[in-house]
Amino acid sequence: MNKDIQDLIVGILLFFLSFLFLLTMHNFVYGGFETKLGSLFFPKFVIFSILILSALLVSIIFLKTRKKVFARTLISKGQKLYEEMSITEENPVNVLIYIILLFSYILLLYLFGFFLSTSLIIFFVMLILRGQNYKIILSISILVPFVIYYLCYYLMRIMLPTGVIFE
Repeated sequence: MNKDIQDLIVGILLFFLSFLFLLTMHNFVYGGFETKLGSLFFPKFVIFSILILSALLVSIIFLKTRKKVFARTLISKGQKLYEEMSITEENPVNVLIYIILLFSYILLLYLFGFFLSTSLIIFFVMLILRGQNYKIILSISILVPFVIYYLCYYLMRIMLPTGVIFE
């Protein structure tokens, strides 16, 4: 079966299943840890995200079939970028770099806490992925940990590590 047809079937199936879950959400049992948004906020968020992403997948497939030239250029650019950054036998250094970054993130998380370690790791990963605009890289590496902290602490009531040094 063609990959586009498989993606189209999966996208339509996920769209209708998530739509069905959203329609029957009022039958779910309330309970657990109560937050300002309610205990069903995160399941609703996940289901709504799946709904949006599956609709996006289906619309991309339709765009690909209608505008094949445009889609082929996007695919070729994506394939070229994928080949440059892929982890293959010819490029084993990327595997080693990502493993070192993973272990250094765990160590930094223990020592310095969530904000500093996440900012540093995001910055270095974006540099490794050949990000060229340093203002955007710096702003994303600073903004993303604050957004994650807000979502975790204020909406889901999850404490993030503060680190041994800052305790």
